Amino acid sequence: MARRKLSLAKKIAFSAVVGAGALAAANGTLGVWWDHILPARDIGKQMTFQLSTYNERVRQETKQASYMRSQERMGGPIKVKNRWGHRNPDNYDVIPPEGQYRIACVGESTTLGEFVEMHETWPIQLQESLFKRFPNKDYLAMNMGHGGAVMKTTLLEYIKFHQKFNADLVILKVGMNDAEARVSLATSEANLTIELNETPRYGETLLLNHWGTKNFVQPFYRWWLPKSNEQLTEMMEKREKAIEEGKRRTIEGYGGETEAEEKARDTSAFEDYARTLVRLAKLNGSEVIIFQIPRNPYMKRKGSGRLEDYGSHANDLALQRISKEENVLYVPVDPLSIPEKEWKDHCHVLKGGQKIKTNLIEKAVLTHFLDEEGRPLDRNLKAFAKNPDHTLKTTVNNN
Repeated sequence: MARRKLSLAKKIAFSAVVGAGALAAANGTLGVWWDHILPARDIGKQMTFQLSTYNERVRQETKQASYMRSQERMGGPIKVKNRWGHRNPDNYDVIPPEGQYRIACVGESTTLGEFVEMHETWPIQLQESLFKRFPNKDYLAMNMGHGGAVMKTTLLEYIKFHQKFNADLVILKVGMNDAEARVSLATSEANLTIELNETPRYGETLLLNHWGTKNFVQPFYRWWLPKSNEQLTEMMEKREKAIEEGKRRTIEGYGGETEAEEKARDTSAFEDYARTLVRLAKLNGSEVIIFQIPRNPYMKRKGSGRLEDYGSHANDLALQRISKEENVLYVPVDPLSIPEKEWKDHCHVLKGGQKIKTNLIEKAVLTHFLDEEGRPLDRNLKAFAKNPDHTLKTTVNNN
């Protein structure tokens, strides 16, 4: 009997050890899988509220171009066609063929073409329009837009992926995402307080236990705590609402020229990165156009949206300073020239709006960079002589 009890105890102990090992292995695997399907939500204060959506891109996406192969955006999948990750229908070599005039369109989702098809984006429309005007010439407009990118990301990507294409002209269209990033940072402290006070208990506990950690306790804990996918979804929705409430309370708690507004208007880092890209492009032998991102004049934004408008306007002023000081062309876009029906949201436009942008940028290219036969102008002709403030002042037929 004693031997049987001892044997049974050994079996139980052995089973316990094996079970614990299997549990630990499964737990660790689950943790890695969890972090994969919900990559770095970064719920820690030091991570989430540095706007990880952008910072992670700076650290990770500039290491490789594969992110450009497919971008899941609000308007649905945006599939990139060519091997370089550019939103262009055709492949091309790094070294241009003789006689080809290359235009690098560098920017954010407003360049990439969110909510529109590839052929409707202003870079591709520009290329096709130049072909029609000068059928015997060779033009290539490369759509290098990256949805969600801030200026630091844009600069790093240009250095690593884009400058090698030896563009004759670089069109830079930036400034919206940096404004949104600064506003999120400006309201971060209140977001944390509101979120932890008003998120449901299970969600609060989940948030406090960083999802980015990978030890042998956290993964199962964060897996089992929300008892179903519905609970998890509900918790995330309440978290987002709590963040928005935090932003609202932060903004309403200020008066006059608020601290949040001051941070939203701080363009120092943005201006440094943008100026560096402009100078680098010129050193590479490229001409440069700075192409404004207009804001929807029909949308009355409040709270954090209002601050983002302040920030993007401040970025516009910084870009105008850069254009004058670095001797490059700044092309403004009158937002009222784009009909209300062509606006998708606060900054993205639909097909008709893309055409209006195409007309503007084509006018700038024809006025300042190409002669009457479509050949590149000698820069010694001083194309900006008629516009000493380096701002395009022409009326364009939008039809």
